[in-house]
Amino acid sequence: MNPPRSLRPSEPGTKPGLARQHFRRIAAHGFGDPYNAYPHSMIAYKGYVYVGTTRANLCMLKVSKIPSRFAFWPVECPEDLYDLDMRAQIWRYDPVVEEWREVYRSPWIDSVEGKCIPRDMGYR
Repeated sequence: MNPPRSLRPSEPGTKPGLARQHFRRIAAHGFGDPYNAYPHSMIAYKGYVYVGTTRANLCMLKVSKIPSRFAFWPVECPEDLYDLDMRAQIWRYDPVVEEWREVYRSPWIDSVEGKCIPRDMGYR
């Protein structure tokens, strides 16, 4: 007699992955605003989905020396990047009510120059 299929060693070969129809969009245009559109980490925990973000990532890319292929930038970026609130955030999704809620935001700290800067700009 053979053991139940769930107790047999896994069969060799590649299993089919998920397809597009298995997914649906649950957040669009950033978490709370367009500057918050870069999810860097994610975990399902106790019935919720938590996402750690990096703020203003596209604006940081724009002022960096890294070449970009953007003809038009998807967000408006100020002349001084630090005019933006770039504090990292953690958002929680409740699948029961289908709602996102900000649950944590990095605090401000004083830089060595005496400017107020974000302690964290992204949570990975």
